[in-house]
Amino acid sequence: MRSKNVNSKKIIKECAKEFDISKYLEYRQFLSDVYKAVKAQVKPYSYLQFAEDLGFSKTNVIRLIIIGKRPITLKAGEKIAKAFDLLGPSKKYWIALIAYSNERYPTEREKLFTDLLRYRAMCTSASNNDLQMEYFSEWYHPIIREMVGLTEFDGSPDWIKDRLAFPLRLEKIKQSLALLEEIGVIQLDQESGKYKRSREKIMTDTEIDSMAIIRYHQKMIEAGKESITRVDEDLRDIRAMTACFPRSVIPKLKDKIHNWLLEAIELEEEADDVSDVYQLNIQLFPFTKT
Repeated sequence: MRSKNVNSKKIIKECAKEFDISKYLEYRQFLSDVYKAVKAQVKPYSYLQFAEDLGFSKTNVIRLIIIGKRPITLKAGEKIAKAFDLLGPSKKYWIALIAYSNERYPTEREKLFTDLLRYRAMCTSASNNDLQMEYFSEWYHPIIREMVGLTEFDGSPDWIKDRLAFPLRLEKIKQSLALLEEIGVIQLDQESGKYKRSREKIMTDTEIDSMAIIRYHQKMIEAGKESITRVDEDLRDIRAMTACFPRSVIPKLKDKIHNWLLEAIELEEEADDVSDVYQLNIQLFPFTKT
């Protein structure tokens, strides 16, 4: 703990460096974490002082931003980046994160999310994590991995291209096979010259964080939307319901969804002759907020 007469602006820069901005998908949380870290070192310390140290007037503006009552403008974001001493890719990520959080048009949000992925790759040096991020970045990587395990798979990219219900260039298929082999989820059998699935699984961990999963679900939800007009009704089942639930039952609903997915996995493991790759999406989310 340090006394109030220390240089709190310098401490803010030190504390900001303790947190990797590229691990955040919510700018308010990053601000809050830095504030708490500074407050733990400087006594007494307040939101008013924090605002002034960041270059704003000595008001409650930062607290309102942190609790979600007020957004950050890009101009304010530049000011905070300077106070936090964010430079290079870290600053670009921070500014893109603000723009992404404030954007309401889906098309623009998609572009900004792509920017976040690019800047995040510049901020991290973990190559294996980058490969896993790349795996989740496109809808076809998980699909092609599963196609390799189909009974009729002949080992060629052309076979994959012909069997896909969604159009994909041959070049992309070859690149995907190379990525899957590099990650270790498929391997090339030297005798037959064909790819086969390995026992390795793609698992998200604390280093991959939520960005990979968000990207994956974005792509799969888009594919589900297209399947309504692209896939024959006999081969798909898309249902939806809108209902009122108390928050107390949401954990029970999530457990039911989880258990049902485990049952679906058991059906897959019991099958001997597999002919098609299916995507199973189950969505549960609120349309209201408290």
